[in-house]
Amino acid sequence: MEKNDKRERILRAALEMFLHKGYDGTAIPPIAKAAGVSVGTIYRYFESKESLINELFQETVNKLSRFIMKDYPAGYTAKEKFYYIFDKLYEFCKENNRAFLFINDNSYSYYLTKESNNCLTNFFEFIFKDLENFKQQGIVKNLPNNAYIALVYAPIEMAICLQHNNMLDLSEDILLELRESCWHAVRN
Repeated sequence: MEKNDKRERILRAALEMFLHKGYDGTAIPPIAKAAGVSVGTIYRYFESKESLINELFQETVNKLSRFIMKDYPAGYTAKEKFYYIFDKLYEFCKENNRAFLFINDNSYSYYLTKESNNCLTNFFEFIFKDLENFKQQGIVKNLPNNAYIALVYAPIEMAICLQHNNMLDLSEDILLELRESCWHAVRN
């Protein structure tokens, strides 16, 4: 069995355990059992449960960042960039539902290291850079950057949760209307 395969199995099992039981409710032995490895094997790859969740968090946020930044439309208008980010974020959530939930469940938690928090901050800074330009040009409302997370990220998160729990049929028409509503919430 390849070394990377074991590490990947550990990370997949840890993601599911952390989602199901949270950080405090998760122990290393059940992760090992779910991954099909010994407890000692986990400690060959990760110093502690804290280092395991931090590496998993950083890899998951970086996966989201790469997904959003790939083919980012540098010369587009504010509205086109907004649509791009909204669509890519939704696409990521749909394709990587567990990863998306994991990021949301663990963001800014007490056990995250400075590196993990910086990873998340760097993801948002990429978006905030354009946002600052659009605010200065008067294209979007002059709100604190984190308010935009509440206006844009949170509705996508909730729509995905409602869809996941069969409480919302997120058709293309509804998704487009949600995207347009979010744009109207932020534009001047």
